[in-house]
Parts: sequence; C-alpha cells; structure tokens
Amino acid sequence: MTEGDKSKEVPLARAEIRIGISQSPEGDEGIKMVWGNENWFLLTVKRAPLADEVRKQLQENFGVKAIAGMAFNEEASLSKRELLLIEINGAVGVYVPEDQFDRLRGRGFK
Repeated sequence: MTEGDKSKEVPLARAEIRIGISQSPEGDEGIKMVWGNENWFLLTVKRAPLADEVRKQLQENFGVKAIAGMAFNEEASLSKRELLLIEINGAVGVYVPEDQFDRLRGRGFK
C-alpha cells in the first residue's frame, strides 16, 4: 500500500454511520446500517451477554462476522416506517453483513 492509498482510508471509529429502513439483496425489508463503506443489516436484538454469544456462534458456525449496534424494534419500525429504539437496559442489536442477511434470516435467526 502506498502513502497515497493510506490517505483515502477512513478508520471505522471516525466513519459516518447511517441507519435506515432498506431492502435486503433478496428484497426483504430490514434495518440497514451503513458504517464507512460497509453495509450491515440488523439480524436480532438480545441482551448484551446473549448478543455476544450470538455473535460468537455466527462466527464459529457460519463463518460470519457480526457486530454489535443500536437495538431497534424491527417489527414496529417497519410498520410505522420510522426507527424505534428498544428501551431496555442492556439491549444490543446484532448486525451482519448485507450479503449474509437473507441466508441467516432464512435459517431462523431473529
């Protein structure tokens, strides 16, 4: 990598995060987070310890990197067409890469 290439990189800690309602690659609606230049979809919401376990299992069993993020009530958000946070202490959203969302959702993750 040249010095010029480094100047174009955006560290994720400083990257803009955009969250909204969007369609998955197969056309299902969901909550999408764009972080830097990566697209993630909300797969499930769990309390923090269980969310960490879900992320670990996704990596070990499916080879999918998952990240933690804001916890939204997906069903209410989609029906009202606005983002509604879950107001439970310790609630964490588990986000997966956009290209893995439909496959995992089809396996019953929710």
